[in-house]
Amino acid sequence: MYPIFLVHGMADRNFFFARSFGKIVKYLKEKGYDVYVSRQDAIGSIENNALYLKEQLIAIIEKTKSPKVHIIAHSKGGLDARYMISTLKMNKYVASLTTLSTPHHGSEMAYRILKMPKFFSKLISGYWNFLYKIFGDKKPDLYRLASELTPEFLNKFNEENPNMDGVYYSSYSAFVEKNKGTLLMLLPKAFQRSFGKNRTDGIVEVDSAKWGEYMGEVPVEHHNLVDSFTGKKKRKIILELYSKILKDLEKKEEH
Repeated sequence: MYPIFLVHGMADRNFFFARSFGKIVKYLKEKGYDVYVSRQDAIGSIENNALYLKEQLIAIIEKTKSPKVHIIAHSKGGLDARYMISTLKMNKYVASLTTLSTPHHGSEMAYRILKMPKFFSKLISGYWNFLYKIFGDKKPDLYRLASELTPEFLNKFNEENPNMDGVYYSSYSAFVEKNKGTLLMLLPKAFQRSFGKNRTDGIVEVDSAKWGEYMGEVPVEHHNLVDSFTGKKKRKIILELYSKILKDLEKKEEH
């Protein structure tokens, strides 16, 4: 099977005890898959992160001598990957893109944040840019990133980054009933419910995550999809999800 390229999303990085994709990488490697994890900025723009992904993808192709890779991308990482595939013309190296709770059609939360006074938004952005620079981001730009997650921006983005021939696109959303969620997502869910968004994983609405062949909902919260702050019960669901995704992709390779 082609190598697997796991692409993390916004605010995610490998540092200290926090690892992108948690125990997923070990699990997949034990099953015999050749797995690589992205290293783009946690709060970088789509364009800049896509350039980093392009470099990393080329390195994987050169190392493995494989003609293509399968990409599984979480959250905003799916937008980075789509830009790389379409605008940066890397589709010839990509067999498939599977997105997990990616805001393809925008984030109401990002839109609401940008409606705050510009001075306040810039102040918040400056703080997080400074922090993530310490964590290793090369070009953190939270204010630009937030503007790139609005429905208005992504309507244009989708027109400019259509699905490319030869690449199989599929997507999953995530959703947990409000009385079954964790404390970590309590505030984000309450914030989204305040403006009528009830079907959400705490960060991304279910409908916004649909792209390509829609494969359905996963009964977990947004962060669980990369095995972050995940208990045994949710981890079992996640590992089974990744196993299913790769088995489906293996069948497509055979045909």
